[in-house]
Amino acid sequence: MSMKTRVMLAAVAIALAVSGCAQVADEAAEPAAQAAQTPTPSPTLTESELLAWQQMAANNPDSLGPGEGEIEYAAARRDFPLAMPEGTAIPETTAFDFHTPGGIYERGAGAGLVSWTWLCATETELLDAIDEGDDARTDESFAQLEAWMALPPEVRVLEGLDAFRSVVIDPAREGDTTGLEADRQSWCAQAPFDAV
Repeated sequence: MSMKTRVMLAAVAIALAVSGCAQVADEAAEPAAQAAQTPTPSPTLTESELLAWQQMAANNPDSLGPGEGEIEYAAARRDFPLAMPEGTAIPETTAFDFHTPGGIYERGAGAGLVSWTWLCATETELLDAIDEGDDARTDESFAQLEAWMALPPEVRVLEGLDAFRSVVIDPAREGDTTGLEADRQSWCAQAPFDAV
């Protein structure tokens, strides 16, 4: 899939470094309590780095300031409208560092990580179903991907749906999973899911 399909957050796609599994969120916690928590940015920031980030964010209202990416991720995780495939979960927290020295990420990066985690898990489920010859699971996975493509852009956080369909989805429906496998590898490297 071309880089044009990842235009909105190309810097995130390049810079993501995720460390593995995190515990699944406590489902009993009230959504309001979860949203009220204020995650903080990386504790490794110096006072001058934090100040510089705050100033850049103040001058760029469409960007994420300190702690805002983590809050955005938590809200997107809580509110994501599609269920994860059975046996998978979106990690409670992301290891992604929303601080980028000398630059800032646009709003939507936290939501993108959640959407891409869902995509990673669903593409994995689809490939497993195809490999196992499970037509019911294959059909359900394709239906879920269609539902994802129908989400509003700010929830899906992927531009270039025509390219996604022509390079990934349509060939997979015809039995060529090359594009699907490459896409899954890309998303799972950036935003892996937890196994539960």
